[in-house]
Amino acid sequence: MRQLNPTKIFLSAYETTNSQDSNEHATTDLHCALDAAGLTFRYVDGVFNGIPETTFCVFATPGQILETIEACIALGRVFGQDSVLVVHGDNAAELCECSTDCSAIIGTFQQVAAPASGEDCTIADGKFYVVR
Repeated sequence: MRQLNPTKIFLSAYETTNSQDSNEHATTDLHCALDAAGLTFRYVDGVFNGIPETTFCVFATPGQILETIEACIALGRVFGQDSVLVVHGDNAAELCECSTDCSAIIGTFQQVAAPASGEDCTIADGKFYVVR
C-alpha cells in the first residue's frame, strides 16, 4: 500500500501591485476568512515570481476535499489571486485558476535542498518545496 499525504491547498493574499502594508492587512483578513470558514491551516513562506510572501497551507479533511478546494478557490478570487496550488495525496500538484474552472496538473510537489534560481517555492519548517 502506498503512503498518501493529506491534500493541501496553498494560497496567499499578496498582490504585486499592493504595498507591503496592504499585503500584510490582506494576509490578516485572509487568516480571519479561513478561520471563519472552519478550515485547518498553517502559515508557510512562499516565493512567487521572485517575491517572498506569506502563504497559507490549508489541509483538506477526507470527505471534504472538493469542498475545501472550492472554498479556497473562492477565497483566492476574493483576495485577487490568479490561482491556488492544490497538492494531492500522491503529491501531484494542480494549479487551479480562481477566475475560471480551469486547472492543470503541473508536476510533483517535492522537497529539494534549494530551489533553482528564479524558481517559485514553499518554505515550511526550514525545508524547500518546489513543483517539478
